Amino acid sequence: MKKILILALATAAAIPAFSQSFADKLMDRYNVGYGEAILLGGLARDFGLHDSVVFDMRNRYGYNDNDLLTALTLQKYGRRDRDDIYQMRRSGMGWGQIAHAIGMHPGEFNKARKAGKFGSDRDVYDDVWRHRFERKRTSSRDLDWARNQGINYRDAYIADVISRSRGSDYRGLLTNYRNSRDWDSRSNVRVYTNPTSGKKVAPPKKNKGGGFDDNKNKAKNDKSKGKGKSNGKGKGKG
Repeated sequence: MKKILILALATAAAIPAFSQSFADKLMDRYNVGYGEAILLGGLARDFGLHDSVVFDMRNRYGYNDNDLLTALTLQKYGRRDRDDIYQMRRSGMGWGQIAHAIGMHPGEFNKARKAGKFGSDRDVYDDVWRHRFERKRTSSRDLDWARNQGINYRDAYIADVISRSRGSDYRGLLTNYRNSRDWDSRSNVRVYTNPTSGKKVAPPKKNKGGGFDDNKNKAKNDKSKGKGKSNGKGKGKG
């Protein structure tokens, strides 16, 4: 038990927490854009892998975003080597067939399919993405909102990673992205739009305790809005 705990702690230490500087390092190291760095770096962290492993899987196997997450998921829960999974996929097998071949149950990720079978690749993609968000304890309401706004799982995931690392509003971040469709533009990271009022607000800042205090920022913003307003009357006596 002690050896397992030591190994787990060593693995966690080898995988840095996600931050802006970490994302910048991935962009430089692998020559990718900001969104790609957030996606692949976030998946590496989620699955307890070094970022080089995930980037290598992307480049070596040519997986798209959906296939990459599916392969990572089957590798972890099916306990099969990534090369074996790729060879099965390369042979023409669907992801549902591969999952069945390695002994995974259809209800592993979706209770609604517990008594049935894995469906098409699209069904599997939906299952593994939702399972990933569930593992991250992302609000199902937020995810459903994003999907109803026409946001795909990839971008919903990127927004989730950014909002968690920066303490920012998830829906506001996706609203900005939906307007620009460009993660590489940092404006949609630094500026937040309230999806209800449509007004832009300043991103939350860290307080002395290292956390985020939205109430103080809100009060500061409200106070700044009141400056400069004048009723035209002087303060002096008549």
